[in-house]
Amino acid sequence: MYALNNIFKNKEEALLTFIIVCLPIYVTALSVSLLIGLGSIVPLLQYSKEFIVLVTLALLIVRLKQKIKWHFFDKLVLAYLFFVFLYNILPVGPLNLYQKLVATKSITFFCFVYFAGRLMPYKKINANKYLSYIGLVAIGAGAVTFIEWFMDRHLQTLTGYANFVWHYYNQPDGGHYGLTWTFEAENGLKRFASFFSMPLEHAASTILSIAAIGALATKDNNKIVLNKFLLTALLATLVSVLFAVSRASLVSYFLVIYFYALITLRLQLLKWIHYGFFAVVILFLFYIKGDIYDFAFNTITFSNSSSLSHILAWTEGIESLMANPLGIGLGSSGNVANTFGESLGGENELLIIGIQVGIIPLILYAWMYVYTIFKTVYVFNNKKGKLRKLALFLLLTKIGLIIPTLTSEAESYLYISYVSWFFTGYLINLISIHEK
Repeated sequence: MYALNNIFKNKEEALLTFIIVCLPIYVTALSVSLLIGLGSIVPLLQYSKEFIVLVTLALLIVRLKQKIKWHFFDKLVLAYLFFVFLYNILPVGPLNLYQKLVATKSITFFCFVYFAGRLMPYKKINANKYLSYIGLVAIGAGAVTFIEWFMDRHLQTLTGYANFVWHYYNQPDGGHYGLTWTFEAENGLKRFASFFSMPLEHAASTILSIAAIGALATKDNNKIVLNKFLLTALLATLVSVLFAVSRASLVSYFLVIYFYALITLRLQLLKWIHYGFFAVVILFLFYIKGDIYDFAFNTITFSNSSSLSHILAWTEGIESLMANPLGIGLGSSGNVANTFGESLGGENELLIIGIQVGIIPLILYAWMYVYTIFKTVYVFNNKKGKLRKLALFLLLTKIGLIIPTLTSEAESYLYISYVSWFFTGYLINLISIHEK
């Protein structure tokens, strides 16, 4: 209500406040609402995020003061939207129109978030302010995670999470802790989600956080200035990524740090990373034993149940794509498919898109991803100030999300998806203004 009130008062940037503050606690808020007997408002809360994005986008279009000049990236997004929406009309797949629309939303709504950022007046976004908000979320998540670990109890056991996901997403509890299996590793080690929807989203959010910290700390001359706030946020992200116990995000976390050192030419940092890597290898080879050793070894050799499930899902997805290059219909893969029936393939955002709507939208999505990386590298190396800061943030985010994108349905992580695509649209807006 606060965000909507500001948006109607010509402060459309309140949408970004809503995204950063509300989406991390989205599922927790819904779970608690159901738990305390407010189940009737859960559907209203569920669609509040789409409603506020569409309202903001509509008002931005109405308030446009000059004709928009389409950027190449805009055309990629529109082409992707067109091809996916076409599958609501074509008689492909067993789902009805409503189910197809739900499936469409799950793989296209980021496009509307993108255009909200694309049409946002460039003076209304204070980059330091909103990147600092991301840091605040990281500190909060790290604090809750530490409390969960100290108490040896998941927050979700208190919020009614298990009942909520069973009631709305058809996911029964199956783990040892009264929650879904995602809250534990294959050796029974607890994985903590803080106030996020699941440990995997919690872990992936650290990529967003560390990218924001890197962008805030880096000056135009590549000098690093880490104040107490940024150091606290950095420590919080480390707590989160360790106790969320996600292999993909943990590797991505250090990949972001390594890539940051490369692009900012921090030779000393690169040297310490290399020394640290060799030290860890020696520790694992000669000193570390037990569950931690088994966990790492099974991950590297793809011999654990989680890795095997990834390989099986990828194999199914690739086989489906080869047999049906135009897709087998909306809602046939991913989280929506799990809700409406049986999912084919999955565990990979590209395959989830390709299985449903074919290779053309898959290529368009991959093209957008790769284009963003190359464009942000160019902007970082050739611009200064706000443009350079946002380019570094997006570049580190996209680099960090490569592995989660290949191992999960990354666009279902609402906080990460909405923030990254909003800033992608906003950066394209700034680039268009500079080019003009």
